[in-house]
Amino acid sequence: MDMSIQEEPIYTNTESTTKGKKKKKNVPKLLLASVVTVILIGAFASVYAMVFQLQISVQDLKDQINLKKNLSPSITNADLDMDECTSGTHNCHQHATCINTVGSFQCSCNANYTGDGRQCRPNFCSANVDLCKNNGTCLNTSTAYNCSCNIWHSGNHCEQDINECTSGTHNCHQHATCINTPGSFLCFCNENYTGNGKQCGSSFCSANVNLCQHNGTCSCNVWHTGEHCQREIDHVITTRKRNWANARKYCQSIGGDLATWGMRNATVRNWIITNLLQTRPDADYWIGINDIEQEGVWKYIDGVPTTTENSDFPPGEPNNDGTENCGNLRYKYGFKMNDLKCNVKDFAICERLLS
Repeated sequence: MDMSIQEEPIYTNTESTTKGKKKKKNVPKLLLASVVTVILIGAFASVYAMVFQLQISVQDLKDQINLKKNLSPSITNADLDMDECTSGTHNCHQHATCINTVGSFQCSCNANYTGDGRQCRPNFCSANVDLCKNNGTCLNTSTAYNCSCNIWHSGNHCEQDINECTSGTHNCHQHATCINTPGSFLCFCNENYTGNGKQCGSSFCSANVNLCQHNGTCSCNVWHTGEHCQREIDHVITTRKRNWANARKYCQSIGGDLATWGMRNATVRNWIITNLLQTRPDADYWIGINDIEQEGVWKYIDGVPTTTENSDFPPGEPNNDGTENCGNLRYKYGFKMNDLKCNVKDFAICERLLS
């Protein structure tokens, strides 16, 4: 076969006709149509190939999906959910429990706390009515709770009874025996004394009819005490209320005066308060101090000026509230010194004069 290509002329100027005339032939238009046809056929072939390949890819993807479904037929939205509780992305309160849900989470306050889960506050007291024992008061705090106990109990839950007898917080008389009881205490006068336990008077004579021989009198003078009046005492508490001036007159009548040196000495003053005043019913007591001579200049009646070292006024006292010129030990202030109107009637502390 002859594979040579015959070159076709681009233009033919003339062509014979049956009529013997010459006519022009339009060869370029035919050539352009042939080229366009070839290009279109090639383009259609490429598109068809691409569509065919895409169909194969889609089918492969379907086959893979079906394979996965066959291997894991139970895959749901829950399998694709992120657990905010375990991942730490929740905003539940520190005293709340996080509960994961599909697509979200829930917060629930723990026991003894109340709130919406995002905010939880302590609720120990209302949730535990018997949390504080022995009539203690339960108080919620910012983190938990506290028990406020009465004066007879202690402990985190007020479960411990305070022994007033051993702790020294009782008010039994010095000649009485203190017996602790749950939440309180009892006072009983000792042998040869009589009274209610908080006040005990001597009954030696009535209890021992032959105690004093030879018609002797079983009685000591005001500045002595003891079974045989052998013990000397320096301070006596009056049993009647008087104004300041009359109280001083009484103390002078028994050979003493209103207390001065015992008030300047903190050790003696505290002993008097603990052993003589706190064992008696609540009351105030005149002492030998005033500013009668010069307003605002406080002195003891033996002439010694008061100082911060030899007196015991609380902050704000003396305040001269309404011409208060006489001094006393005031129960309300824990038996600290106080100025008061001199005409008020109070008990008094008489003091033996030092020789």
